[in-house]
Amino acid sequence: MQDGRGDDRGRGAGSRPQQRDGDGQHREEHGQAEPRLQAATEPYNHRRERPDGGVWPEDQPQRVDHWNQLLRQVAARHRGTADSLDPGRRLCPDGAFTWQVDGVRMRGDGVHLTPEGVRRLRPWLVSRIRAAAR
Repeated sequence: MQDGRGDDRGRGAGSRPQQRDGDGQHREEHGQAEPRLQAATEPYNHRRERPDGGVWPEDQPQRVDHWNQLLRQVAARHRGTADSLDPGRRLCPDGAFTWQVDGVRMRGDGVHLTPEGVRRLRPWLVSRIRAAAR
């Protein structure tokens, strides 16, 4: 890790790196909080069927629920420095995969957002990230 001078000089073992804001000032000098980790939960997805007609393991709702529960538990253990974002509630408001929300096609291939889906999700996502940065 570097201290802003391009090397490790002047920092003892275990010392925290100083983070600079956009003006090159150390955040610690201004008393600003460390940035918070925003970990996004996994929404329900629907890829094409497997060759045998089954569902891919990563698309099984109970597996997605378990992963998201683990992520939320980790974020809760690190309250103050981490939080979880839940885009799945915006992409799957009824708690199951859906192609459309309020008449807007959200996903084109069962995983990735369509341009319309991005436009619908962006204001919520940007507001959450900005709030976490304060």
